[in-house]
Amino acid sequence: MPQSWLPDRKSSGQASLLGTFLQASDASVAELMAAMPFDLLCADAEHSPFDAAAVRRVAAVCDGQAKPLLVRIAEPGYLHCAQALDAGAAGVLAPRVSNAETARAVVSACRYPPQGNRGVGPGRAAHYGKTVPAYVNQAREHTLVAVQVETSEALAALDEILAVDGVDLIFIGPNDLALSLTGALDASAPPVEKAITDIFQRSRVAGRMTGIFASNAADAARRADEGFDLVLLASDLMFLAGGGAGAINEFQRLRRER
Repeated sequence: MPQSWLPDRKSSGQASLLGTFLQASDASVAELMAAMPFDLLCADAEHSPFDAAAVRRVAAVCDGQAKPLLVRIAEPGYLHCAQALDAGAAGVLAPRVSNAETARAVVSACRYPPQGNRGVGPGRAAHYGKTVPAYVNQAREHTLVAVQVETSEALAALDEILAVDGVDLIFIGPNDLALSLTGALDASAPPVEKAITDIFQRSRVAGRMTGIFASNAADAARRADEGFDLVLLASDLMFLAGGGAGAINEFQRLRRER
């Protein structure tokens, strides 16, 4: 599976990875997005209709184009982690991780013994049972475990979360963080930007990679310049909506000029 990028990105100071969310669970959309020069894709099973079967289909498409796939699971539970990884995901992004206990549970679900308690199964990642030993060895080295810090509770418990062995990457959800800290959907508000900087700096000191969502290209470039290891830029459906709105606006402009 296309996971060889992970070991090269675990140290601070590497160039940022650029990815995007998949909201549409259709394999054709995934195929189109996988052909674009993103470093990776992230299937959003938290906010979009990705069940286990849809994740498996999308993972197969991404493997066919050597595009690593992360899965933002629906919630930080064992079953969601296991199903995503057994389907062939390169890693898991766990939302709503607000304390060390939840972070430890995610790590345990994603790591095989003795580091965790992930079960061995004949899933797609192990070629339906044909390559189980090889896959277990590979997964131990290359599975990315990322947790989202997006609440005031997570910010208060950040040191404890960072101390959890096996967490590779701290991912910031700016919109949810803004709502939690200020009650308003304004990720550019000074308290939110201060919190983002604080999370970034403390994560780096703790030796963790950092990631963040960006809704537009300018914001994504700014975050990459700041040193984030992973930037997820918008989503497939956001690109669809933006392209459609742009075409309509251009059509109306040209009609007015005639």
